[in-house]
Amino acid sequence: MADVKDQGLVSLDEDDWAVAEGEPDVRGWRVVTADDKKIGEVEDLLADPAAMKVRFITVDLDSEVATGQGENTIRIPISRARIHETDRTVVVDFPAGNLKGFASAPSQPWKNDEIKMTRSAEELRVGKRQVPAGEVEVKKRVETEHVRETVTLRSEDVDVQRRPVTEDATHRDVEIGADEIRVPIYEEEAVVEKRPVLKEEVIISKRPTEKTQTIEADLRKERIDVDEHADVRSDAERNRSRE
Repeated sequence: MADVKDQGLVSLDEDDWAVAEGEPDVRGWRVVTADDKKIGEVEDLLADPAAMKVRFITVDLDSEVATGQGENTIRIPISRARIHETDRTVVVDFPAGNLKGFASAPSQPWKNDEIKMTRSAEELRVGKRQVPAGEVEVKKRVETEHVRETVTLRSEDVDVQRRPVTEDATHRDVEIGADEIRVPIYEEEAVVEKRPVLKEEVIISKRPTEKTQTIEADLRKERIDVDEHADVRSDAERNRSRE
């Protein structure tokens, strides 16, 4: 537990410290992740004696979890845990897949009277990809339309006239016998012809259009709050007190 003392923390198992009266002692309680997977039990509590607050819980991992993590125990900040007294359960706010992010050392040790803490925040990055949005079908089909046109047709008629011969014709030689004259008669008839002709053409093309869409998402970010639990004063305040 040397690293615990280097951090200025105390173990409630080894030191003469106890949980405050009226507060639950979660040692021995089962620990469950945000995706409802049991990972082990609370083995110990690490407290900051200056602040009189528990800072970390030490979790004794179940055998199957420890095998996958390479650690038998891990330390989790108490701020990442929620206590359910009814079923004696401690629920951490991350899934089981994130256990590797919690090493045995709870935080960076003090060095040269200073300690560093990082703050992270999620950023929204919006990309674009092409997805099917539908399709346009252009079909050609054959349909029948009944049409009607008027056409003028010519035909020949035979006009037979009878008239007496003139006096001069009586002097011609006349033979009596049978005779026949055939006169052909013609008429026009409508001839229907169908042939395909081009009427129009359809040009199919695509053009890009743009639209604006608002993307909304919930982003998490870390905040760093500083709580002064001792007689911590700024340099300006100390200088005023010396005057």
